[in-house]
Amino acid sequence: KIAAERNIGNCEFKVMDALAMTFPDNSFDIVWGCESGEHMPDKKKYIEEMTRVLKPGGKLVIATWCQRDNSTQPFTDEEVRALDFLYSEWTHPYFISIHDYANIMYNTKQLISIHTEDWWKNTIASWRHSIWVGVFDPWPVIRAGPRVWWK
Repeated sequence: KIAAERNIGNCEFKVMDALAMTFPDNSFDIVWGCESGEHMPDKKKYIEEMTRVLKPGGKLVIATWCQRDNSTQPFTDEEVRALDFLYSEWTHPYFISIHDYANIMYNTKQLISIHTEDWWKNTIASWRHSIWVGVFDPWPVIRAGPRVWWK
C-alpha cells in the first residue's frame, strides 16, 4: 500500500520468517538487516539465511544491538543483571558481540571483506534521549494501556 501510494513500482513488502525466507538463493544485490538480529533466537541461522539470499559479490549490511565481547573479561554481576533485564523486559532471546557476528559471517565461507564497526558512541545520545522522553512524558504508554506494558 505504501509503495503504491508513492508510485513506487519496483518494491514489495513481505512478512516472513527471517530464519526461513521464501526467496530463492542469490536473489538480492544488497541484504540489509536493521535492528533485527537482536530478536533472532538463532544468530547463526540469521546470518546464513541472509547470506543464502545474497547474490555472489553482493553486500550484506547489518545494524543490530550487540553485547560487549566477554571473551577476555567476563561480565560483571551488574552487566549480567542489565542483560537479563533487557532479555526479559524487551523479550530479546540473547545478544552476541560484534566479534561473534564477524566470526559467524567468516564461517559462512561465502562472505569476503568483512568489516565491522561499533557505533555505540554515535548512537548512545539518541538512546538516552528516547529513554528520558519516556520518563518525562510516559502518557502515550500509559494511555495505550496494559496491552503495551503488561506481560
